[in-house]
Amino acid sequence: MRAGRELCGVIILVWPAAFRIALSQQIGSFLRQLPRLSYPGHAHPRTARSCPARQFTELPAVLDKRTLARFHTLSDDDLRLIRRHRRASTQLGFTVQLAYARYPGRVLHVGEDAHRQILAMLAGQLGVDPSAFDEYLHGRDTTRREHVLELQRDFGFRSFSATTYRELAGWLLTVALTTDVGTV
Repeated sequence: MRAGRELCGVIILVWPAAFRIALSQQIGSFLRQLPRLSYPGHAHPRTARSCPARQFTELPAVLDKRTLARFHTLSDDDLRLIRRHRRASTQLGFTVQLAYARYPGRVLHVGEDAHRQILAMLAGQLGVDPSAFDEYLHGRDTTRREHVLELQRDFGFRSFSATTYRELAGWLLTVALTTDVGTV
């Protein structure tokens, strides 16, 4: 254990200042880049292409078959939940939202078109025409928000809030302080 000092009831570890600053900046930078599972109904100031977080939520132009199969193959339980929706457009829309929540870890932005390979694979599994997604895309905004709430309820997804940020930062800091050899 490293030597520590007590200041106002808080134990402060004695680390070189440069290490503390670098660690704090790296953890803060990492946490700011994590994708959020939230409904992006309003414009977010970080929507520019230069945003570093986009690298975690952008999909490549072409997905390999393994990635498609791994993240976008629907289970029987998935299909049971999807079939609760009556129309082909809402079934496909809900399925696309589920697929995006799993990979790349976000829901579709308002008016955002789905990746063509993902859409084709999901439509094939549901037995619907991929063009049905156009109706969902230009349909009621309320439907999309309801689907996000269903995903949160049925699959345990949650928004990346300030509370989540603090929980994750505390956990990451504890892990980071256990090593001085860099990435573990």
